[in-house]
Amino acid sequence: MALTITITDPRTIAAIRAKAAERGISESEMVSALVDDAVAANPVEAMPDAPPETPEERAARFAEIDSLLKEIHATITDEDRAFDHNAWLYDENGLPH
Repeated sequence: MALTITITDPRTIAAIRAKAAERGISESEMVSALVDDAVAANPVEAMPDAPPETPEERAARFAEIDSLLKEIHATITDEDRAFDHNAWLYDENGLPH
């Protein structure tokens, strides 16, 4: 997948080019590095829709997940576990059906 971003500010373009040349990388790689650094510096700001989670909320969420997994696990039979998915997905030459 590709996304095109147009930067028209000459000062920003010059700064990206200078930093990229300094590091010996492309302008695109430089922009990616800058974004990665910004996200690492403040991951909550990078995901504004994610509310902070208390330890109690996290424990409750994990308990609910554990409960759901136990419920699902109880429905899986030995026949399900023994099913050979590779035989169903691929032929004798290793090609998809």
